Amino acid sequence: MWVSNCDRVPWLVRESHLLPAIFKVIADHQINILGGTMQNAVAILSNLIGLKDTDLQLFYQQGIIELVCGLFMEAVVLNEEKEQRCVVKSCSALLLSLLDIIHCLLNHLSSMVQLLLQSNNDEDTEEAEELLFLNRPLTDLNSLLIRMLPCSDADVSEEASQCVSLLAQLYGEPRTIASTTHRAQTAETAAKCPQTPDGCSRQRGLAYRKRSEPGARALKAGLW
Repeated sequence: MWVSNCDRVPWLVRESHLLPAIFKVIADHQINILGGTMQNAVAILSNLIGLKDTDLQLFYQQGIIELVCGLFMEAVVLNEEKEQRCVVKSCSALLLSLLDIIHCLLNHLSSMVQLLLQSNNDEDTEEAEELLFLNRPLTDLNSLLIRMLPCSDADVSEEASQCVSLLAQLYGEPRTIASTTHRAQTAETAAKCPQTPDGCSRQRGLAYRKRSEPGARALKAGLW
């Protein structure tokens, strides 16, 4: 039976040292994230992680979450240096590759959590919570993703919008939005709550955490 090259790539990623080699190239060139070598390596990583039947566990083992968070934060800062057009253009290409990776990770997370929660099994629910915890550093990118929404590059803006939407579904409101709501709710609660040394503020904190960061059980109850 003939097998296409695309069908063989997931096997190649799993059985070879290709993935560690790509991560090493990226680590070795982080001093210049806009260099051609770095951008090509990130683009390859984006293509690999987006392939059907790719085992994302291999990417997690290599530290994909920490890598993409660090690179994205730096790329956004560089992208906002609008004085140099060539820099902005280079950043757009890098940002798009990084956004593709983030989008794939969140799509996979959403699908896995949904699948696990449908089983009505406590062990599967715990596994869903572990997956949410593993990917939780991606929520630190919320404010940066929101800053990318008015980007002049339509592709970057669209990908950022998709990522913001998925993060909101999985983890609740972005902090930049939730913080405003939280301040108003805190002020209202403070006016009604007796001024005990610690109990009242602790109750408010726990309540806010439940509202803004739903766990797997909360998702199971109302999201899907």
